[in-house]
Amino acid sequence: MTAEKASFYYEDASFGRIAVSENSRSKRISLRVAPGGDMRITCPVGTSPKEIALFLYQYRDKIDKLRTKQSKKKPTPKADLSDGASFTTHDHVVSISATATDNKLHLTLEKEEATLTYPPSLDSDPETRRVYIKKLLDKLLAFEAQAYLPKRVRELAQANNLTYDHVDLRNMKSKWGSCSSKGRICLNTQLMRLPQHLIDMVILHELNHTVHMDHSKAFWQDLDKLCHGNIKQLDEQIKAFSTDY
Repeated sequence: MTAEKASFYYEDASFGRIAVSENSRSKRISLRVAPGGDMRITCPVGTSPKEIALFLYQYRDKIDKLRTKQSKKKPTPKADLSDGASFTTHDHVVSISATATDNKLHLTLEKEEATLTYPPSLDSDPETRRVYIKKLLDKLLAFEAQAYLPKRVRELAQANNLTYDHVDLRNMKSKWGSCSSKGRICLNTQLMRLPQHLIDMVILHELNHTVHMDHSKAFWQDLDKLCHGNIKQLDEQIKAFSTDY
């Protein structure tokens, strides 16, 4: 999940406090359960608590099973985005500092180093500070992704005699990548937070879908060959990362 600032919180007798995010693009109520069991509802703007209560009542058994399953998983640690912390991307090490004097956030790039400054007043509201800082970091990730990912897809496709139609880049909530039946590959700009070998694994995964449009045994066998027999290890390693940070 991406970090969304809650519009309000809903208290449920069984599930407890649930963050609710209103989204103008949402056409229906949806719910996500994060590893550890935390729940978030996304809904159209103007959705009432009564409508949320009805949604939870209708899907209570299914939600309860999913929550039990997810509560057994260890949550991915959140990146430290506070004053004095640093954040590593594919191309930069970003230093975070509460030294801005004009109530705005700034990101300054210089070779492999970057400095993000924010006003100290945001320290009184850590959730809002995280949302604002992530928005700026997401722009940096998108910038890096545009410069690197299409080129890397082209290199890996040529090296492995694979073809594709086009590469799109998006900041996606739950997927590292996807591939359409027409060979159109979409990659998550959040890949720029991953180590190089995992970026390559995701790209090869999507390129392999230009041959196998499923996750059949043949798909995994071919992907293992593309990853030099290391797909099990790589697949396990990427579980330590989340599209949210």
